[in-house]
Amino acid sequence: MRKFFTKINLTKSLLRGIFFITSLILFSFSTEARLTLEDVRHTMSQPHDSGLIAQNLRAQLGRENISRQEATAVVIAFKNNRPWENLIPAGLVKGIKPPVSPKPPAFTYRPLNPSEQWIKRTLKKKREYKKSATEEYEKAEKDFFPNTQNTGIRGDLTVEKLREWLERSGLINRTFFDHPNCLTIKEGGHPGASTQKLFLVRNNPLCPQAGPQKLVFIIKELSSDPEKAGTEMSNLSILQKSPALRELGKFKDPSLPQLTFTEDFYWYENWKGESSYLTLIHAARGTSLIDLYEEDPQGPKTLKAFEKLGEVLANFHKRFLTGKNCLLKGGQDINQCFTVSHGDLHPVNVFFDGKFIYFIDTETMNHSLEARTPLLKDAAYLFLLPTYYWGKGNKYKPAYRVFMNSYINHLTDNPVFREKIQAALADKVNQEKTRYTKT
Repeated sequence: MRKFFTKINLTKSLLRGIFFITSLILFSFSTEARLTLEDVRHTMSQPHDSGLIAQNLRAQLGRENISRQEATAVVIAFKNNRPWENLIPAGLVKGIKPPVSPKPPAFTYRPLNPSEQWIKRTLKKKREYKKSATEEYEKAEKDFFPNTQNTGIRGDLTVEKLREWLERSGLINRTFFDHPNCLTIKEGGHPGASTQKLFLVRNNPLCPQAGPQKLVFIIKELSSDPEKAGTEMSNLSILQKSPALRELGKFKDPSLPQLTFTEDFYWYENWKGESSYLTLIHAARGTSLIDLYEEDPQGPKTLKAFEKLGEVLANFHKRFLTGKNCLLKGGQDINQCFTVSHGDLHPVNVFFDGKFIYFIDTETMNHSLEARTPLLKDAAYLFLLPTYYWGKGNKYKPAYRVFMNSYINHLTDNPVFREKIQAALADKVNQEKTRYTKT
């Protein structure tokens, strides 16, 4: 019996020993793995000292064979997601695995709310419009650039070189070159938008006798940037194909402007050896408003022309008027009214023959065909450019006042609306006049 219990006790002792050794081994492995991994993770978030890491590992794991170099190698390898188990003794790496990056949350579809749907539709329309507009411009450029004619001019563009070219080209009857008083070319003029230089070509129909000179051509030197020059050519091509403007030009109506799109394009070699582009604008019938103004700023012909321009411009703007909160369409705000604008409306680009108003240099109109512009843009520009940029000052105000009254009266017959329009126009002029004031 004693032997029997002795065997049992020995068995129990043996089992206890096995259990103790197994627990010790498992505890050692889990402690080594946990401490080493925590230490590396901690090092990744703080400036590390390889000597301190090695010392901690030796102290906590009871190992003497962990060097500073090994600890540094472990940290560098761990940070760069490279295998590092073979960089320290095998006893330290049992069961240790590099941390696994958490998986991103699974995508769950959420229906768009009305605002998000509107934004998505708007962005899609803009992308489609930009694509179609780009294709249209590229096609227009291909239509125009091959048809530009060489003037044979080289170097700086001067009055003398333009005179030689006009005589050589046959664009003007050669008899006008026989006498110096028959043909004049004036440089400078009053450049508008996207114009580098401007030349006014006038002739005297009574030549060689003395007589008033009449504007026959306007020659514009476009921007030296080929892309900008191409844009002006492309704009003209697009305007000529616009259904809205083509319909407007089918009938003669004195209450609407007569639009002129007939322009020819030429090029010359500038002093840099690069191609620069010219546009030759044929003057419309009648007399330009700038000629009428300079001849007699407050004369009856001048004031009649400015009054007629106010009527015609108002009718033209009302024809294309839009705007959700537009004062003239049942809304509350005149600044929320939008329309098709000329875009470069000044007295050089307007002609009057006693009955009709003619608009020339209309390529800038394309911008408002793409997206309607503020209603008062043309009316403000007609005042700002001559008054401040050209330096006409107070001398120009009587003629402009006649235009403004006619323009506002033809926009609406409501006296309250007229006051609001006049106040809004004055505010717009005050806000923008610094842009046109020469320093």
